[in-house]
Amino acid sequence: MPWTISLIWGIILMPALGGTISLVSGKSSVRVGSAALLVALGITLGLAMAAVSLMWAGGQVQVAAAWMPDLIAGDLSLRVGFRLDLLAACMAVLVALIALLVTRYSEVYMKGDARYSSYFAYLGFFVSAMLTIVFAGDLLTLFAGWEWVGLCSYLLIGFWRNKTAAAHAAPKAFIVNRVGDAFFLAGIILAVWRSGTTDMASLLGQGQPLAFWPGLLLICGAVGKSAQFPLQVWLPDAMAGPTPVSALLHAATMVAAGVYMAARLSPVLPAEVLTVLAVIGGITALSAALMALAQTDIKRILAYSTLSQLGLMMMGIGAGVPEASVFHLFTHAFFKAGLFLVAGIIIHTLQEADTTGNLDAQDIRQMGGLRRVMPWTWRLTLLMGLSLAGMPLFSGFLSKDGILLGIVAHALQSGGIWYGLVVAAFVTTGLTGLYISRWAGYIFGGAPRSEAAAHAHDARGAMAMPVWVLGIGSIWGWFSLNPLALSEGWVSHVLGHASLHVQEWVHVAVPMVSAGLAGAGLILGWRLYGGGRQAGPVTRRWMYLDFWYEKYLAVLALSVARLVYRIDTWIVDGFVRVLSGVIVRNEGPSLAHAAAFTDMYGVDGLVNGVAKLTGRVGRWVRTLQTGRIQQYIGWSVLVILALTGWYCWTYWETIWGY
Repeated sequence: MPWTISLIWGIILMPALGGTISLVSGKSSVRVGSAALLVALGITLGLAMAAVSLMWAGGQVQVAAAWMPDLIAGDLSLRVGFRLDLLAACMAVLVALIALLVTRYSEVYMKGDARYSSYFAYLGFFVSAMLTIVFAGDLLTLFAGWEWVGLCSYLLIGFWRNKTAAAHAAPKAFIVNRVGDAFFLAGIILAVWRSGTTDMASLLGQGQPLAFWPGLLLICGAVGKSAQFPLQVWLPDAMAGPTPVSALLHAATMVAAGVYMAARLSPVLPAEVLTVLAVIGGITALSAALMALAQTDIKRILAYSTLSQLGLMMMGIGAGVPEASVFHLFTHAFFKAGLFLVAGIIIHTLQEADTTGNLDAQDIRQMGGLRRVMPWTWRLTLLMGLSLAGMPLFSGFLSKDGILLGIVAHALQSGGIWYGLVVAAFVTTGLTGLYISRWAGYIFGGAPRSEAAAHAHDARGAMAMPVWVLGIGSIWGWFSLNPLALSEGWVSHVLGHASLHVQEWVHVAVPMVSAGLAGAGLILGWRLYGGGRQAGPVTRRWMYLDFWYEKYLAVLALSVARLVYRIDTWIVDGFVRVLSGVIVRNEGPSLAHAAAFTDMYGVDGLVNGVAKLTGRVGRWVRTLQTGRIQQYIGWSVLVILALTGWYCWTYWETIWGY
């Protein structure tokens, strides 16, 4: 179906097109840029919904082309392309919807920013990168989207580059993710070497799991992107970026990519790797929930919450219920994006109301009493907070229930360490209710603790509408007709439903215990902090991992560098000096002069010649450096169009299907 292939390309490229228009529009027409991205994302959402209707009956559409076929011999099959199935289409709807709401919200939040157009350009590229991952049909395309997402996150986290925290957070996120990505690439190489193909459908259709090491290295990529232990240290610091970026990053783009990839590849991951993934998820879920209780920054608390929820999703994938984890990824996108946008509204209104210039608008210790002056924001926070806690009648209850059931069923079957993971999962559930109740209680409860908090007001218009949509989307009815089970909802049709071989009492006990623990956490948190009690100390280190990394890993890297330098100076250079002295003494000056002539005009001559040629080319290229951004963009667009045209002409039939 050629038009279906064009549909895939349209969904992926439309946000990037909107971002390009935003970038080209520049400062002369900033509203055109944001409007272009809004229109592009609206079209993307419509195309994604069309893809859902097309795939609803099942099946899949795949387009692929051989990668460097003339250079690759033997049985190795390297193919790049895209795959459209029902899960990918639904994920595209989620990404496009959250991005559309965040973009509309950003029009007000980023108003007056000096780099307004650049912000919306980066946002468009970010969404296209995530959609590349969603539709990737092979490991090479997946890795390309993987790195593209990393680059865009770097640009957005460090968007306010004059802000010290953002300037430090962006490279930290980039470098930590490169660690996970290096292992991920090694896993791809090993997987291709063992299977002979990059095509994910072929990998999944082989009927046997990968070997241990390729599987383990592949999940290292998910550990980095989804900020799991021990590579989670970048995500809390990423809160230095604009709040709408935090909402998009935590809900539907970068951190969601790791869970999505792990769920996609889970059928070919060996049991030992899945157990490792579950243990990593359990450590992250429990420790991040504890850290959320020790924070006073309104956004960092939500960041640790995301870490904890992603840990639960990884536990579900390890327990053999990836469909429950993906469903929790869906529901989490709504209430977590909404909570971040609520945080942005609070920060925005406190900054407007501040007359002293000394207010830290992100410190919950300077808030309080906002329930009275921001009643609608409080009501929406209540909806999304209860969903995050996993209370009945909310979407979070449905999705979290599936993960907990899967973990319990796996523990009853496998025993051992899985009983500890059951305890970690249920304790995390109780802590979730506690920290989100503390967050909401300390912000909205009690009396105002600053002049700005007393004069805050509800958001209106463009900032309020996205939060309304996300808040209403946190109710169970959008996902299932039955508020206590998924069996009667569309999610079961999209994701399937795992057959858990456990007794009936387990299906009753697990949701009851989960809701009881979450409810107890909510009540305790409100009683402790709803009246304005002190929020507790600021803890800046995630279980002090930053400290240990700096104290040991950084010192180790510097020690190795010094050792290499000494080997080069004392051994390599010393050997050369000794050898030259021996030659001069034993063979006479003539041989030394010949060697010097060869070195000067042969070795150094070649190097200097290359340097001179480079200098001349550089002087010519310098004439193109006019300083006019529009000219640079024009040349870039022409080159991209030329390369795209050449590729489409060469692989026309494969890409477009006719």
